[in-house]
Amino acid sequence: MHVVVGTHKIKPEHLDEYLTSMRAYAAVCVAEPGCVRYEVLQDLSDPTVICLYEVFVDAEAFAAHQRSEHHERWMARSAGWREVSPMARHELDFVYP
Repeated sequence: MHVVVGTHKIKPEHLDEYLTSMRAYAAVCVAEPGCVRYEVLQDLSDPTVICLYEVFVDAEAFAAHQRSEHHERWMARSAGWREVSPMARHELDFVYP
């Protein structure tokens, strides 16, 4: 399994648009071959902080996700909505189980 955890700070004036668009984008991502989970989490103390938790069967499935047309469109569309992208990003592999 290949896991990516990323935290983004969204500009307050774009938060509603980001969340609406992200819901649609995440639904497409989770339907990709090789995508096990694609979760969007919102910080309770600061709603402009969004955490993405992405699980793919392997690094190649994640790479295919990054090359997809919908990913490229999403990145272009949402680029100006983020304060800093990403605040933190980690690519991880399972140790157990």
